[in-house]
Amino acid sequence: MTIEPPLDAEGNLLPGWSLAVPFEPDEKVFSKNITYSIGVEEGHDDPAHQLITCGIAITNNSAQTVKNVRIVVATMATNEVERPATVAATPETPELAPGESETCNVNWKLDGRDYSKEEIRRLVDLTTVLVKFTSQGGEELTELLFPDAP
Repeated sequence: MTIEPPLDAEGNLLPGWSLAVPFEPDEKVFSKNITYSIGVEEGHDDPAHQLITCGIAITNNSAQTVKNVRIVVATMATNEVERPATVAATPETPELAPGESETCNVNWKLDGRDYSKEEIRRLVDLTTVLVKFTSQGGEELTELLFPDAP
């Protein structure tokens, strides 16, 4: 038997109601699979035109629908003066019901002329990946996806 929460037309919990299964701060809402690829931009064949792609597949493991899902990547693999540089992406479907998955790619360019392949790889390994989202109860939350940390 399943009892669904009372929601309005936009999927928000009706006023005066609360969920019996709140998000706990230590609860991991998402499982993930993160991959990186480093190559050259299309139409180029030199180190000055590196393209780094972070492929992020997430699954909502909570008992609630999450909305406004955004992926934020903070990377040291950048030519920006301010480090880390941040790059954000919104999945094609930014609302995930329990058990639903979504994949998105976050891309950024790097002029790699001043770096060896090993240095670029080391900088990419220092990348932090966050998922920002809104809980069914309207809370704005952030979860660390990478690196794995308690």
